[in-house]
Amino acid sequence: MITQEELKETFDYKDGHLYWKIAKQGVTKGNLAGTLNRKYGNKTDYWFVFFKGKNHKAHRLIWTYHYGFEPTMIDHIDGDGLNNRIENLRLTSPSQNAFNRKTKPNTKSGIKGVYFNAKSKKWTAKLIAYKKLIYLGTFLTQEDAIHAIHGARKQAHGEFASY
Repeated sequence: MITQEELKETFDYKDGHLYWKIAKQGVTKGNLAGTLNRKYGNKTDYWFVFFKGKNHKAHRLIWTYHYGFEPTMIDHIDGDGLNNRIENLRLTSPSQNAFNRKTKPNTKSGIKGVYFNAKSKKWTAKLIAYKKLIYLGTFLTQEDAIHAIHGARKQAHGEFASY
């Protein structure tokens, strides 16, 4: 377990990044801590910091640095896994974290939960909230389906709704 004290002795925090406060083998004092880990598809990119013999997600270390406890799960409010500013991080449950997930790049409509049904030639809107599928209906226009999904997402997902 990493403590807030250890983090504050080892790192400085500035603008969503950790910087080495001490020099040691392979590390220069004042340098940015960590490396960027890029993933592809619908996975998120994250910064990782090698500390105490293990790679850690930087946002988890930043949370502990500020609040003194290691979180179970953290959400990036803006959906950008590289934006580790403390103002952009919040505690979350697995369901809430899924609510704020980015739209998959292969979505034809560009909107989560909205798709075109070629057979009926109508747009369908649906979402999942707390492991339950909520069917919102079929619509003549994409705009109507988007309007329905946005309203339902705001009601079902609250502050964790993403569009």
